[in-house]
Amino acid sequence: MPTSWRCTPTHPADAQVVISEFAGQAGVDKVTAPLQEIHTMEETITVLQWVFLAIAVVLLLSAAVLILNTIRMAIFARRREVSVMKLVGPPTGSSGSRSSPRECCRG
Repeated sequence: MPTSWRCTPTHPADAQVVISEFAGQAGVDKVTAPLQEIHTMEETITVLQWVFLAIAVVLLLSAAVLILNTIRMAIFARRREVSVMKLVGPPTGSSGSRSSPRECCRG
């Protein structure tokens, strides 16, 4: 049995380049590669990438909706408290700050 060499490319897409490089050299009888399996694997990986991207987008949108809903529910829960504070609070013209000289003299 003659000597055989195995070459594994770093990127599966480079398999055709490796085949064409070794096919024309002296002393090489036959160069084989699982090109169909590599093509199937690349297609599967591409489909999986799109599926995971779609899942990520759906999760991101659902997280945003949940956060916005939580904020909205907190605002609606405090709506009654805010209306009571408006009834009891200072008049509309008053700024409520103690920086004016009139407010500082009041104590």
